[in-house]
Amino acid sequence: MAKPPTTDHRNLERRYLTWHCVMDVPRPLRVIIGKKRLVKSLQTHDLTEARNRRHKVLADFVATIHAARAGAKRPNAYDPVTAEAIATAAPGSISVGDGLDETEDQLLREQVIADRAEVIGELHGPAAGRSYLGIATGTATPVGLHVHDWLAQSRYSGRSQSQHHQAIRELTAWCVSSKSPTDAEGITRKVAGLFIAAAAKTGQNPKTVNRKLATLRAYWGWMIQRGHLKGEDPWKGQSLQTQRANGGEETADCRPFTDTELSQLLSGSADRNLQDFMRIAALSGARIGEIAGLKVGDCDDGEFNIRASKTNSGKRKTPIHTDLAGLIDARRNGRKDGEWLFPDLTTRPTGERSMGVSQKFGRYRKSLGVADNVKGKRGSLVNFHSFRHWFITAAFRAGQPEHIIQQVVGHKRKGVTLGVYHGGDTRERLKMAVESVTLPQAIVAPR
Repeated sequence: MAKPPTTDHRNLERRYLTWHCVMDVPRPLRVIIGKKRLVKSLQTHDLTEARNRRHKVLADFVATIHAARAGAKRPNAYDPVTAEAIATAAPGSISVGDGLDETEDQLLREQVIADRAEVIGELHGPAAGRSYLGIATGTATPVGLHVHDWLAQSRYSGRSQSQHHQAIRELTAWCVSSKSPTDAEGITRKVAGLFIAAAAKTGQNPKTVNRKLATLRAYWGWMIQRGHLKGEDPWKGQSLQTQRANGGEETADCRPFTDTELSQLLSGSADRNLQDFMRIAALSGARIGEIAGLKVGDCDDGEFNIRASKTNSGKRKTPIHTDLAGLIDARRNGRKDGEWLFPDLTTRPTGERSMGVSQKFGRYRKSLGVADNVKGKRGSLVNFHSFRHWFITAAFRAGQPEHIIQQVVGHKRKGVTLGVYHGGDTRERLKMAVESVTLPQAIVAPR
């Protein structure tokens, strides 16, 4: 590193014969940091020694400012070390004084980053220090850096996007807690395997873990395709073996409700929102996210116009069951087409609106004792999706053809004839299929 000029007093201030390191806090961050200026004693009277000691102090000052900036812009988006590294990598992020030429300024910047990386390595482990150094110098990619761009270019539904975010958050949190690299380049097949092993030890259902691994494969593949990463995908071929019952086929994730269970649920003391959700699901076969995504204008002319579906085939128009007409009319009455049919739900940043209903239903179902727990399986075989299973089962038992049911519930039709050439059945034929499904007689009328 080039020797500083003999008059170099950059970021130095003498107070009572002792040298201090100083740095101004940018005005927008002063409220967050609580100071206009950062000051720290270098505990020396000697100017030369003060010049040598200031680099590590400056690195701490830069860390404080960048952490505040990252927190103000994207709270909780990254762990603090990664957030700091990303902010440090930004052009012009380190400005410690004037009077240096470009080469000297770059050397000083590199020294500040290297000193800070050394401190982080001592505090959080060597992997964290290496990740910080790589990210701050622009040679490494934070794991979650491109996730928003990836999802913006995808066609995933709001709930799927939430699950993708959660999978990547879990990976980054594990990287921090296990002192593994927090940059994508540092995630080798070995590191990926350690993450999978750690997930398995938490008792998560293997299918849940595999869903998260599918997220990571898709995300890594996108980054490689877009040129953000080089090399092979460490998640390719990685999975957990799913559990089998008595050595046979895989256990099902979900089954239909029995008529007795359905009667219990629809005759119970659920609030109006949950009651309406359950009835719509039971008499339409719609997914919970599809119901949550309905607007007043999507329930016109005797049809549900389902737009918020997880698949292209799921986006459809399906007849509204006669027994739902009063419920839908009451929710539409006096309201504008662009308003939500269920306005009380919380819309998450990803657009997902059904999570609260799903959690509320789980608590309600358990309070009634409606459950089907299998040894070795984390969740119950009955959940909100069981309404969809029940509707499809009831339609089959009523003699409805498979391809008609597929159109009603938004499943992709199989084969060339039905999947490619068939233009869809008439509204009357679909209405007949929907009306063939009736609730058990024991269920009381909607309130």
